[in-house]
Amino acid sequence: MTFKFMKRIYFDHSATTPVDKKVLLAMLPYFNKKFGNPSSIHTIGQEAMAGVDKAREQVARFLNCEIDEVIFTSGATESKNLAIKGVARALMKKGIKSPHIITSRVEHPAVLEPSAELAKEGVEVTYLPVKPNGVVDIEKLKQAIKDNTVLVSIMYVNNEVGCVQPIKEIGKIIKDVKANGH
Repeated sequence: MTFKFMKRIYFDHSATTPVDKKVLLAMLPYFNKKFGNPSSIHTIGQEAMAGVDKAREQVARFLNCEIDEVIFTSGATESKNLAIKGVARALMKKGIKSPHIITSRVEHPAVLEPSAELAKEGVEVTYLPVKPNGVVDIEKLKQAIKDNTVLVSIMYVNNEVGCVQPIKEIGKIIKDVKANGH
């Protein structure tokens, strides 16, 4: 009995994706030669830190921002926690008693869990409903924005069903509301 194997096709590129060949080539030295802890003072660590600094400069140049505005994290969950908790807690430290965050009911747990945690700390959280097709209800977003809204976190592509959110339209709504002094 012989078996024919089918070509494997990976459909979950929203969760992870292969590394681009150019990125892999740029990173190879840090996987096997310059792999030191970039916080260490020894030579291998300092070579690794030079690589991190170079990458930070490249990203800052690409994004047209300051180098110290670029923060590298280990992945999406850490990044989302840093952004969501960081914004809310920093504003609370500045005296904003009840900052308001808007997200959707179909967000990844990496957004829902820190939002729920912040709600226990006094942050107001609005969870937008989605239409039957899984897309955020834009009218509900418009209604949800308040004077104390400090963050709107909506995923671009749903990691489970693949629906694409109208991010450009959401961005325009936020910009218009901000321009009108809301």
